[in-house]
Amino acid sequence: MNGYTVCTGIDNGDLNNEKIVTIPLECDDTMLVGWITNERTKLSKASLAYLTQLKSVLVRHGYALIDSQN
Repeated sequence: MNGYTVCTGIDNGDLNNEKIVTIPLECDDTMLVGWITNERTKLSKASLAYLTQLKSVLVRHGYALIDSQN
């Protein structure tokens, strides 16, 4: 494909293979990753499980979590 994308920088071996190369950007910028929910609905069990795993991966990679329920 010879393309590029900007993402969190967390490289997951289960998703990528040797044909996808992660090259960190040389900058001091930060990225805030989050989600928006509708206050009138509840997240599904699958969504909650995904968020639990996502938080676990972020912590394992040394990222700080901001847990806001506002």
